[in-house]
Amino acid sequence: AINSLTADDFIIGGKNIICEIDESKFKKYKDFWIVGGVERTEKKKCFFILTDNREAATLRNIIKQHARERSIIHTDKWHGYSHLDSLNMKHRRVNHSKNKIERGT
Repeated sequence: AINSLTADDFIIGGKNIICEIDESKFKKYKDFWIVGGVERTEKKKCFFILTDNREAATLRNIIKQHARERSIIHTDKWHGYSHLDSLNMKHRRVNHSKNKIERGT
């Protein structure tokens, strides 16, 4: 059972911790996006943020607020994630068509 949550509970990653981040669009009532991330640790800390777009500036702000520096971030190849190396994070892009992970640019 969860007794209390702090802001730190919604910040994922850290030095050499792999974090998977992705976004998805929900349309039933109103167009909106959910951006979420989970770290690959036993704790499996995660975050989910509701936003009205997935532009690069929006994704950058969300990731900057919810992922620690020096994390290893895995995303898909959506161009909105192309800025992550500038946040002091290692960025790896999943190429679903080739089933492999590529270094970010």
